[in-house]
Amino acid sequence: MSARCFTEVVRGNPFHDNVRYSFQRCTQNKNRLFDFFHKQAQDDPRFSAMEINGHHDVMVIDPPKMRDALLAAIS
Repeated sequence: MSARCFTEVVRGNPFHDNVRYSFQRCTQNKNRLFDFFHKQAQDDPRFSAMEINGHHDVMVIDPPKMRDALLAAIS
């Protein structure tokens, strides 16, 4: 991953009203910084905040698990 992903300017309005947001807290990642972001997402009504039993790279390691979590977030 490029460090640019942390500094690139987002174009457009990423918080447009009819966009669904989901924050999946991967519980196998012990980095407590993600707990902070999970709490922020839980407190923001625009987000569906959930926990997924997987590693931080669950979308690479177990794509079906990530797919199921995202589908559950929008149902």
